[in-house]
Amino acid sequence: MGRLVDDLVFLSRSETDTIRFEPSRADLVSIVADAVHEGEILARTKGISVKAEYGQDPISVVADAQRLKQALVILLDNAIKYSPRGRSVSLKMVVAKGHAKILIRNEGRGIAPEDLPKVFERFYRGRGVSAARQPGSGLGLSIAKWLIEKHQGEIALTSEVGSFTQVQVQIPSADASSSNPTSIVDDRKGARATSTE
Repeated sequence: MGRLVDDLVFLSRSETDTIRFEPSRADLVSIVADAVHEGEILARTKGISVKAEYGQDPISVVADAQRLKQALVILLDNAIKYSPRGRSVSLKMVVAKGHAKILIRNEGRGIAPEDLPKVFERFYRGRGVSAARQPGSGLGLSIAKWLIEKHQGEIALTSEVGSFTQVQVQIPSADASSSNPTSIVDDRKGARATSTE
């Protein structure tokens, strides 16, 4: 119940644009490493391993590091939650054409094609038995999507029933995102929120 209240408060604040962002140039590799570490802790209780694959060279992005890590932890937590015990969740990051692409994949029951367009809707958790048995508010993916988009990023989900589910996150590099090194899109104002606001 506490988690549900926290998620609802977060979404309410996102709609009124009262969530503070503190963007700056940050190293995406460090953000991902921190998210993976938290994911490993979450996975341990289910006997699931997290396999991460990414280079160690810094990748400069414009981001609120804590908020971006929050989105990645939500996605890892979701992948772990719907993975059978003893399986693995993988995270892979590659860089191409001015963007960093992060792929988070689990091996599980997958999502039916008719459910895929709805996965980022609030409270939507699918109609399968396994989804109904999992704890959670059904708000995590909605929150993650909002956070990614506030960083000028994109998020998409693909799945195959009985095989896998994969989330793809794409984040622009600092040089590609803006000439202003501390800018994050503010959709409500049609302007940019900066760390000095």
